[in-house]
Amino acid sequence: MTASADQEAHLRALLLQSLSGHPLFLKALKNDHVEHADKVEVRAILTSTGRENAALEQIVSRLSLESDVSGISWEILTVHE
Repeated sequence: MTASADQEAHLRALLLQSLSGHPLFLKALKNDHVEHADKVEVRAILTSTGRENAALEQIVSRLSLESDVSGISWEILTVHE
């Protein structure tokens, strides 16, 4: 998600709180500052034992309601052994 840099800590905490009660597990969380803007991109890598599209969509929808979020997206990556 892309958001105002001054809201980074709040949005990271909200993301972690949103995972509670869902069958998704946080594997990695990182942020990068957007060049020439007072914005930050927060990226989370989540894992699950199966497809959890509804849970992920619920979390993304909740985060997108925050006024400081200017962009948010998600994608499914399949790991083959």
